[in-house]
Amino acid sequence: GSFELAEDYIETKDATMSRLKEHYAVYSTDEYIDYSVTTVEDTSFAIATFPTLQTYVEGSYGPTANVMSGKSEDGKSFFFKNLSTYLRVSFTGEKTVKSLELQGNNDETIAGRTYFDLENADNPRFRWEVGSSKSVILDCGGQGVKLSKEPTEFTFALIPTNFTKGFTVIVTFTDGKVFSIATEK
Repeated sequence: GSFELAEDYIETKDATMSRLKEHYAVYSTDEYIDYSVTTVEDTSFAIATFPTLQTYVEGSYGPTANVMSGKSEDGKSFFFKNLSTYLRVSFTGEKTVKSLELQGNNDETIAGRTYFDLENADNPRFRWEVGSSKSVILDCGGQGVKLSKEPTEFTFALIPTNFTKGFTVIVTFTDGKVFSIATEK
């Protein structure tokens, strides 16, 4: 993607942004970018959205699923780091997958709007906004994804999450049947 420096926005429209020593950006796509910054307990937080609905892409994560944060001292050259981690599951069979839904087995929040601290970019702390989601759906499109004897991989992009009691994947097939598989840790 490409970015433009919005100095007038930083200097005149957002008092918190004008006090920061460095410039920050959040990247996914225009639909998910939120330039908001807030301060809690003297720590500046940016807001990012980890999408609850992701699109299947063969061999990768969906085009709007990965969230990155960038930092720059001059506001022109940004060094971006992934905020996302990836969970890959694979299946074999003869059916066609319509969608997969991922849920934590301990009621973990795994998608939605989150605040992350800007000063600790190497290991950011995340604070979920009320109403964030306990599941992520991976949509395989109108035709679905045909399984075969060879494993087909499905990739979820997530906020770093410790699934303390494991996770569950619910697979919905194009014929309406549902299959569920769970881990314990």
